[in-house]
Amino acid sequence: MTHVLERAQEVGALDPQRDAAVEAALMLSVAHGLAASVLVGRRSSDAAMDILRAHLVRLFAPAAPGPKTAAGRAGKIQPVAKAAVASGRRGE
Repeated sequence: MTHVLERAQEVGALDPQRDAAVEAALMLSVAHGLAASVLVGRRSSDAAMDILRAHLVRLFAPAAPGPKTAAGRAGKIQPVAKAAVASGRRGE
């Protein structure tokens, strides 16, 4: 997961100021917690996916407006975020 996030940083889809290893650990922790909550019946798998999608949208959101957040970066966010979400659907 760290490698995937580092690659996203290389192509400009993820803020290079984020620590890819920390973000990977957070993402895996969120996924693990959501899986546990689905298994014990606290939430549906659809609700868990909605939460995971919301986390990915925040993670891949463009940085605050500035000279390096031009429109070209915005077009790269959606494909990477969609690919990350799609890869998480394999177990559904």
